[in-house]
Amino acid sequence: MAASKYHVDMGRDSVANAGLSMGGSESLFVALKELDPFAYVGAFSSDITGEFATRFAHLEPNAASKIRVLWMSCGRDDLFLKDNKKFRDWLVGKGIHVHWVESPGSHWWAVWRRNFSDLLPQLFQERPAQSDYWTQQVQPER
Repeated sequence: MAASKYHVDMGRDSVANAGLSMGGSESLFVALKELDPFAYVGAFSSDITGEFATRFAHLEPNAASKIRVLWMSCGRDDLFLKDNKKFRDWLVGKGIHVHWVESPGSHWWAVWRRNFSDLLPQLFQERPAQSDYWTQQVQPER
């Protein structure tokens, strides 16, 4: 771990968890299961499928107050877009603010790199900056 070799602030406001594809779903699962270590969560084109209420049964009732940024993004042509939108809507239904980005492209590095570079300025800020994609309230799709 980096903290064993470098001076690293391990306070939750200094720790983020992010991943892409299968790693994106694992980032969501780990961070939403253990909110104490993570204030920032990023998931890019997550392979997030299944019954959310069962898979995330451990989600704390006060999760929304603990998450500073929950960033989800997916390409418009990505095979996981529909599932990501369903999960985003499920989180919004739980009162969790989701910074949602849907951009041109599919399930590949160019999309993830662009979205990762947009996420970075949101991390470890007193008040996260707002990007062109920022949505104060995402309404679930019907």
